[in-house]
Amino acid sequence: MVEQDVYTKVLSTILNELENIYGLKEINAKGTRKLCDLNIEDCLLQLKDSISHSTKETRKNNDRKALKSIIYLSYVSHRMKFHKKIRLDYSRYPNMGQVSEILLVFTEKIVKSDELKKINSIIVILSQIDAKTAKMRNAMGYRFLRIFIVILLNGNISHASVIADFILNQFIIEE
Repeated sequence: MVEQDVYTKVLSTILNELENIYGLKEINAKGTRKLCDLNIEDCLLQLKDSISHSTKETRKNNDRKALKSIIYLSYVSHRMKFHKKIRLDYSRYPNMGQVSEILLVFTEKIVKSDELKKINSIIVILSQIDAKTAKMRNAMGYRFLRIFIVILLNGNISHASVIADFILNQFIIEE
């Protein structure tokens, strides 16, 4: 068995923690599959329903729980950028230039609420990936884009900005 390197292990741990906190590991409404195993549209529909029925205090509590993972991701991201380590492969994802432009918007404080609507383009791209193969849902690149959207839906733009920054750092190409 091929052993994962330390960055892949850490990123996987961070993702699993965030997916647990924000409900992606919960079973769907039909009781048949985890939300993270559904296509992006079904996953987000069920999450939106869950979020709409949750209290502001519950969402704040989730954000507090996620803070440890977000801080850890920020550190790991900076370290990986310093050492020029890339662990997310977006080479087979469509329209990543457009995605990077959208992510860049979220690395700073959002002033206009219209900016939030730009995540719909990322959802469309993840839907295109879902249409090609369901296996991609387990890839770290897909999972980081999905958790970015989920955290935005929960209303925490600052947490989402750390994830956006990390994903953008993974686009760095060595010269």
